[in-house]
Amino acid sequence: MPQSHEKLREAIALQQSGRLDDAANAYRRLQEEHPDEAHVLFYAGSLELQRGNAGAALPLLESFVRRQPMRIEGINALSHAYRVLQRPADAVALWESYALECPADARGHYELAVCRLAAGNDEGAREALTAFLAGTGDTGAMHLSAALAWHGAGRLEQARQHYERALALDPLLQLARQNLAAIWQTEGELDRAEVLYRAVLHAEPANADVHRNLGTLCKDRGELRQALVHYRDATLLERGPTRRDPVELLRADPVARRTSLHNLRLEAEQLEHLITLGRVGPGHRAQLAAYGEIIEELSGPGFAGHRRELSDAQFRRISHTMHRWIHTGPTAAIETGALNPAVDFGDVERSYRQSDGGVAVIDEFLSREALRSLRAYCLETTFWFDYTKAGGYSGAYMEHGFGSELLLQIIAELRNAMPGLLGPHPLKQMWAYIYEAGLTGITAHADQAALNLNFWLTPDAANLDPDSGGLVIFTREAPAEWDFAAYNSRPREIEAFVSDSPFVVIPHRCNRLVLFNSNLIHKTDDFRFQPGLTNRRINITMLFGERHDR
Repeated sequence: MPQSHEKLREAIALQQSGRLDDAANAYRRLQEEHPDEAHVLFYAGSLELQRGNAGAALPLLESFVRRQPMRIEGINALSHAYRVLQRPADAVALWESYALECPADARGHYELAVCRLAAGNDEGAREALTAFLAGTGDTGAMHLSAALAWHGAGRLEQARQHYERALALDPLLQLARQNLAAIWQTEGELDRAEVLYRAVLHAEPANADVHRNLGTLCKDRGELRQALVHYRDATLLERGPTRRDPVELLRADPVARRTSLHNLRLEAEQLEHLITLGRVGPGHRAQLAAYGEIIEELSGPGFAGHRRELSDAQFRRISHTMHRWIHTGPTAAIETGALNPAVDFGDVERSYRQSDGGVAVIDEFLSREALRSLRAYCLETTFWFDYTKAGGYSGAYMEHGFGSELLLQIIAELRNAMPGLLGPHPLKQMWAYIYEAGLTGITAHADQAALNLNFWLTPDAANLDPDSGGLVIFTREAPAEWDFAAYNSRPREIEAFVSDSPFVVIPHRCNRLVLFNSNLIHKTDDFRFQPGLTNRRINITMLFGERHDR
């Protein structure tokens, strides 16, 4: 079938060039024309895996493996599909059969170990890794592979042993050094971790993962300014204006074209705002027009939910701005101070301690200059990368560049102003959310910290209902035995838990700060704001201290 082989090569070339939609159509036509051609099944299934569609990949890959039962590439792809679909026993059985039939192929033993670890069989995984190392030799690269298997399963002690052996055999294995540092960091050995991270950065200065890990390490030490430097460096390496071109990006990372309608609308509004202010050049007008066309294309009948995956052509049209950091708003500290000198913060501390559960409200807590600058920072900086929120809001986090000298000044001044409350508790986390008018906010949850500071930046004139738009705080705490997943990922259970609990409604006000016990269940109140970027509800959240220290 020479003609089908030529068509298959063309389809593979489309896939390799990042034109995944065109490749999928080409494979589909080949399947219709040659339903028994095994290689078409394999490549079509692999493409679906690449696009994140394990369910669609499964029947294609199972058909291929039935036809070619000992082809390791097919078994590897099918095993991956089983694991994604949470069928670890099927993946184990697949590799056990291969290892039995091809005992000299070390790859089979390695993949069997990975699948056994996923299934919770540590001893079986150890046996398979022993066979793997026996077949490959005692080299640094092979011990690195063994370490990655243990590390991926969360078995840190076993992973550490293999990382250390890998580095003893080959000191140039930077991934072994980086991951060993991550283990030390997880276990609180921050100095040991930093030495290894610095060594990796000396060899690989553009390693975004190491910059981000160093950012977290510095944050945990209380070195916030240095943490923000590393976080920003990591984010610019990944999302800066000079990152990889669209074709290369699509080929390496198909999820780069995933987004949501509300995030596309936000990016378009920000781009228009920046063009109007003269912050970016007029050449961006073509990108702005493309956003409008794509939003219209994705808003038609037949689409359900807010998540979208752009086609190859759509992604290329806005790839230079979509999920990219193209501009930064004002970041400088305020020479005369960030906080409003008229606020009696001592009275705030007393109010918090006397309240039911721990809640206090501060109006006009920032100076006017600080409020104006911080608001411009949020409206002009293109760091709203978290598009996944179903309610219709987008997030910016410290780990992805949210943070400025002004925010650091606010943190320091608040801790000095309320030493009895914030003094014992360093900053743990910080983020901002921006909301689209007409949609919804955050469901009931608690935060894994001691104290929560939440404040709003949007002018009161934007709020169409002055009695709402803020926070609902229930005076009932999350039980001590609940972990992060329990009080952040199960909104229906949490709503039932607080259904008969007293609560306080704190309406939205510009420059209002709400200070409360992070363990109290809370949620975004219903809100109605005017449309448009400058009317979007914006809140900043700062978490201080650990939950158990409160």
